[in-house]
Amino acid sequence: MARFRFGRPISLRWNGLLIAGPANTVFEIPDEYYEEFNQDIGPVEPTLVWLDSDEGATLRARVTTLETTGGPVGPAGPTGATGATGATGATGPAGPVGPAGPAGPAGPTGPTGATGLTGATGATGAAGTNGTNGATGATGPAGPTGPTGPAGADSTVAGPAGATGATGATGATGPGVATGGVAGDILTKNSSTNYDTTWTAPGYAASGHTHTSFANNLQINKADSKVQLLNTTSGSGTEDGMYLLMADTNVGYLWNAETSGSLVFGTGGAERARITSAGKFGIGTNAPSHQLEVVGPASVTVGVSAGGAGFAELELVGQAGKNYITSDDTLSFDIGGAERATVSTTGLDVTSGTLSQGGTAVSLSGHSHSAASTSASGVVQLSDSVSTTSSVLAATPTAVKTAYDLAVAAAENVHRSFGFSSSAIETWSRANAPTTSASWASTQRVQFAMFTPVKNLTVSTASLYVAGTAAGTTTTARMGLYTWNESTGTATLVAQTANDTTLFSTVNTVQSRSFDTTGGYPASYSLVAGTTYAFAAIWVGTTTPTVLGLSFAAVSSHQGIGGARVSGLKSSQSDLPSSASSLTDTAVFRIWGRFS
Repeated sequence: MARFRFGRPISLRWNGLLIAGPANTVFEIPDEYYEEFNQDIGPVEPTLVWLDSDEGATLRARVTTLETTGGPVGPAGPTGATGATGATGATGPAGPVGPAGPAGPAGPTGPTGATGLTGATGATGAAGTNGTNGATGATGPAGPTGPTGPAGADSTVAGPAGATGATGATGATGPGVATGGVAGDILTKNSSTNYDTTWTAPGYAASGHTHTSFANNLQINKADSKVQLLNTTSGSGTEDGMYLLMADTNVGYLWNAETSGSLVFGTGGAERARITSAGKFGIGTNAPSHQLEVVGPASVTVGVSAGGAGFAELELVGQAGKNYITSDDTLSFDIGGAERATVSTTGLDVTSGTLSQGGTAVSLSGHSHSAASTSASGVVQLSDSVSTTSSVLAATPTAVKTAYDLAVAAAENVHRSFGFSSSAIETWSRANAPTTSASWASTQRVQFAMFTPVKNLTVSTASLYVAGTAAGTTTTARMGLYTWNESTGTATLVAQTANDTTLFSTVNTVQSRSFDTTGGYPASYSLVAGTTYAFAAIWVGTTTPTVLGLSFAAVSSHQGIGGARVSGLKSSQSDLPSSASSLTDTAVFRIWGRFS
């Protein structure tokens, strides 16, 4: 603590310290303000002191008495760097405009010009006949205009300019970068305030690290600390150029924000790696053509090592269902320091060890393999034959295709033998059994007829035949395709036509309707050879129609024979059921239907 006595009244606030009082007031100045005087202050000799206040005012005062509370003042420290020059004070306001001067007197009116001379009178004519009138004499010229009188004095002359206002006070000199740092300290930017910097020792020891002193450190300590580099061709925004960023999320960024630029890594004065603007990472190349490309001298090794008891894994994850390992030359597989196998343009070559299949080793010596038999595994011979009975020959794709074509042709022949067209199938063969017409018997009845195709067939249309009697008023009429489970006796609807009240209105006519997709049913359905299906139709209305079908002489007698069900009915239905079971045979009649 030091004490100062100023020889004049003073009132100012200087760097947060209020100094105010009459002349010869003694002020106690805390020790931390000494260095700011930048002067040697002796205990006896008066000294000029300059103080800069927070409000920008500058004080020059003479210290008349200096008192200290301790021993003699030590020598002053070195002079700090000169702060930046404060901004020039604003220009003072212009002086007021002077009053207008008085108006000058009006000038006199000029004299009137002289009248011109009168022309001479013409001579009188002789007596007698009146002579003609003499011509009128010409008008004499006008006299000259008198000179204009002098103008009166201008009464709008401005008064003298006002005096220039006083120059504003010079702004305070900034404190500049903090002084006092030593080797190994870090210059820290503490906040967004200008020049808010301090020198501090690195804090590694506090976080469990050790360090040795080092110089020339720069530390930026603020939210989302960022160092940005721009050039003459980059953008100039905050997200342009290249920057090093430590985000508050503890994520660090080394970022080249220019769209056409790359990020280059080098050592020893040479480029070692590069990330292109397309995101491709090249090691040993400045123009990578793959997402990761490694280029080296004659031999290149890319190592994947696991520490401890872990394992190393190279995982390929593709999005198209396959992954590739490609090579322009032979691909070698080494295990335990020795080559085990190679893959070349001629195929796979196991160079050492054994090749096994299903855990059974296959001898590579002389490429000798045992023939297969019904009791031992081994090598089989391929054959194109479709009629061989050998147990050790295997069919080629050609043989399989030939056998398939033969089966399809045989199925087609059987299909056609029933009298069906190639693109249609019927509930029973009209060529092998007589048809008859029968009444629908009652409203709200669903008639079923089972069938099993001998070939695969895709169908989209259903048909039935209306015989000699048309239906009366109809409210519901449609056809459907069901799958039939013989073991459970359940029919399941898989396709249907739309409700059509005209379906039974025309006699002696085949009525055909396309499948309807309402309700999520398909527009077409694929029948599978060997699977049992059912044709079904419903009628709801008055005056029951007659349709084409196959009648049985005795009620339920055909079911008593045994075997698979061939027909059935379901009563009291308002529409085709999505599934039906417990079919009855009260009326022994198998309706004729066709799918195409």
